[in-house]
Amino acid sequence: MNKEQKRYLKEIKALMPVYGKYEKRFFHDIKDSICELDAEHITYEMLCRKLGRPEDLIVNYYQEIDSTYLRKQLKRTRSIKAVVLIIVLLAVVISLCRLGFLYSLYLDGKDAIITHELVVIE
Repeated sequence: MNKEQKRYLKEIKALMPVYGKYEKRFFHDIKDSICELDAEHITYEMLCRKLGRPEDLIVNYYQEIDSTYLRKQLKRTRSIKAVVLIIVLLAVVISLCRLGFLYSLYLDGKDAIITHELVVIE
């Protein structure tokens, strides 16, 4: 596969809002179609003419796919993003709390160490 073919596939993959079982099969079919062209010097424009623009392919794919499947996949993707966001936020909050606690321990330890001793002789 040359650079233009990889660019074409990368654009298709980037345009997919979800990447489930059916999308993987669709992507694999397009990849096979590109390999069937068997042209080492094929350009991006030639791929767009023979197979269609990536935007058009994705629009046609999602027009023909079952809407309940798509809704389910989008909901799953949104849920996963929300869970990951919550985990990251919790990790940041816990890290900040730990950092504050360790800093307070540092200040307490710094005050506990005797660095100067004053001896008064009477």
